[in-house]
Amino acid sequence: MIERCLYTFPLSVCLLVPLAYFLSFIVAVKLDHSKFEFPFLSRSSTDSPESCIYSQIINFASFVLFITIYIRYRQLSQLIRNNPTCGKKYSQTNFLFFFCGITTAFSMSIISNFPVRKIIRRIIMSLFRNISIDPPIEVFHLTELFNQDTNPSKINLSIGVYQDENGKTLTLPLVRSVEQRMAQDLTLTKNYLKVTGLDSFCTASLKLILGEQSLAIIENRACSIQSLSGTGALRIGLDFLYRNGFRIAYVSIPTWGNHESILQTVGFEIRKYRYWNKEKLTLDIDGFMADLESAPEKSVIILHACSHNPTGCDPTHEQWKRISETCKSRQLIPFFDIAYQGLSSGDLDVDAWAIRYFVHEAKLELFVAQSFAKNFGLYNERIGHLVSVFKSCDIISKFRTQMATIIRRNYSNPPAHGAYIVATILTNPTLYNEWKTHVRTMYERIHAMRQLLYSKLKQLDTPGTWEHIIQQTGMFAYTGLNPRQCQTLIQQHHVYVMSDGRINVCAITSKNVDEIAQKFNNVITNYVDDPKL
Repeated sequence: MIERCLYTFPLSVCLLVPLAYFLSFIVAVKLDHSKFEFPFLSRSSTDSPESCIYSQIINFASFVLFITIYIRYRQLSQLIRNNPTCGKKYSQTNFLFFFCGITTAFSMSIISNFPVRKIIRRIIMSLFRNISIDPPIEVFHLTELFNQDTNPSKINLSIGVYQDENGKTLTLPLVRSVEQRMAQDLTLTKNYLKVTGLDSFCTASLKLILGEQSLAIIENRACSIQSLSGTGALRIGLDFLYRNGFRIAYVSIPTWGNHESILQTVGFEIRKYRYWNKEKLTLDIDGFMADLESAPEKSVIILHACSHNPTGCDPTHEQWKRISETCKSRQLIPFFDIAYQGLSSGDLDVDAWAIRYFVHEAKLELFVAQSFAKNFGLYNERIGHLVSVFKSCDIISKFRTQMATIIRRNYSNPPAHGAYIVATILTNPTLYNEWKTHVRTMYERIHAMRQLLYSKLKQLDTPGTWEHIIQQTGMFAYTGLNPRQCQTLIQQHHVYVMSDGRINVCAITSKNVDEIAQKFNNVITNYVDDPKL
């Protein structure tokens, strides 16, 4: 009888434990107490009724296991006593295994009778096991795919950085020279900047955007707050507006992808105004104005000061005047985003025209988020500033205190390196003129590549009209390609473009323009319509 038990009891344990596990798990899944994932014990042994099934069967299995171990212990003890050659060591080993066995049996019972959240979850399961996976950021994801692509003819038209004729993103010689001077300047330290930034940088940047003789600056109604590039300026500016009761914000269709993300994170209700006419491949000014005129008072309007991203299509001066009049009559808050001053027309003052008109002629209170990533080539320095213009100078001091609070709670202090570079260049007439020459050179290359791509597409008799490419301004061209055509360019031709058809004109060179035009012509000819559009 005892010999039979030694086989029956272990076999029972091997069957009962999995049976308890799967029975309780099936009930848990059916009752939506648990998901189909590992480990399942967390809910199976905690929620009724599956906890009862699990506990009772495991308790019985634990008892059977204990009996099996006890019988084996007694058998071996008897064998050791009857064999004179077996010493004390055998008895100790037998007892050790007996102790381990009963510990295992009781542990099974404990797990089945106490909340596993306290036992298993804290030891095995991460508290973050159910976090969701966010979709990749398209522009950086495409760059990763490009870097992994081994095709020798691959071309990246997606990333938004300036590139020279050799396809390189180089540091401006002027910036490199200033950095060398800074390295030799023993008066520069690594001490903290003020929460609101480097004063010399803020003063010079404010004059760059509003003009040297700006009445708003003279009357102390405008100020500049250093930020983490343009994105940081948008965030802290929108934080200020939301903090002071503004709740609705409008963005263009389409707009830079991060606009909506930032607004949503801050808490704004996002609404949209029409901007791009897909059929005519130009600005939809009538739809634009109609949507502005119906916007509630105190709505924040995100505007692109020049080189609209992604379309590259800007309002004319007369259209800007109409927009300013509507903002004034509807008591709307313009919030300009400018990342391409100097690269849109080649002239720093021309590219700031809309902002200056709103401030000096329309007399509007407004905000400006400016980045110096593109026109200084300081992409990874994250240097920019937030400009605010109010009707009264009394507001400035209050505004600064709130901005200091917002920044302190966010990233505490801005970085110094990029601020010193920009301030040094903008405050030195010789360096400033040299920088303007660099900006003009970058603009001329962008303009030339637009013309070159346009002429190549025309030579190939590519279907459609392509005048919009040379009418647009800035680093990007909004080609009008549909998502299927863009996907085909990537998968079949190794030309990486954004899914909305935006391309970086700076990535075009005299060496690759023929290949780009031919591949564009191929997908446009073979994939004319996208049924999803």
